[in-house]
Amino acid sequence: MSVLAGLRLSHTSEERESEGEEANEVEHIEEMNRDTRDKTRLGGAVGISWRAWSSDAYELVLYADYRNTYKPAAIDFGPESEAENLAPETAECIEAGFKAHLAGGALEFDFSAFDMRFENLVVSQSVNGRPSLTNAGEEHFKGAELEVQWNARADLT
Repeated sequence: MSVLAGLRLSHTSEERESEGEEANEVEHIEEMNRDTRDKTRLGGAVGISWRAWSSDAYELVLYADYRNTYKPAAIDFGPESEAENLAPETAECIEAGFKAHLAGGALEFDFSAFDMRFENLVVSQSVNGRPSLTNAGEEHFKGAELEVQWNARADLT
């Protein structure tokens, strides 16, 4: 059995400013828009794998992991970008599965299922025909993957 774990402390200090034009009935006024954000957050991961069965070139390994991540939002560097900082992306993910070597090691399977939950996922959108970035709110992805590999000979997979 093996266990792998890690922690990450992230600290971001963001400051953005942009020039915007605000219409005034008397004259056209340019003003500076400014937004700041300071954030400190802990994230990390823990995973475990366990060889449940093994015999010669046969084996079955079970595994699972949990991840909690944080990433400051992407920055829009375009000339028309807004001064507002987007909210940072956060995610939690759980994955579990198994790996097996069968048929004397000639056949390999890797099956996993996952459940991922994002908050403030940054996505692109069109505003008045111009590209921009925004936070998408909450997103939930779940599914499964199966990978099968056949090693017909030592030199052919």
